[in-house]
Amino acid sequence: MFFATSSNQIFETIQDQEVISSIWLTLRVSFLATLFFAIGAIPLSYYLARSNFKLKKLINGIIDIPIVIPHSAAGIAILGFISRDSVLGKMASSVGLNFVGHPVGIALAMAFVSIPFLINAARDGFENVPVKLEKTALNLGASPISVFFTIS
Repeated sequence: MFFATSSNQIFETIQDQEVISSIWLTLRVSFLATLFFAIGAIPLSYYLARSNFKLKKLINGIIDIPIVIPHSAAGIAILGFISRDSVLGKMASSVGLNFVGHPVGIALAMAFVSIPFLINAARDGFENVPVKLEKTALNLGASPISVFFTIS
């Protein structure tokens, strides 16, 4: 498809105001969604890397579910979940929100398909930092927050 399109058509498409606004919306929402969801995903990753509990394998499995679902199927499922006819959609529309086409709905869809990668990468990173280094820093007087941001 790319090679069947002339360079003039590509140039015209790139200059189209609707395409430009769509790209900027995608970049803005993806940046903000990453920042917002990282606030919960990174501490969860740290907890999963540093603790052992009975349901750890189950939680890791649940986190990985969006990875094995095709993105098109995930998009259709999310659309059904947040559409105006769903329970969530009706509750949102009662307070004046419509998730479909709204940056919040776009961010939720982006988060669903990308958070597993963030959690898994952060968890692997935390697992590769020896606990001994963290304990040494704490013993030398570093605060837990300082240890988290400088060593972990």
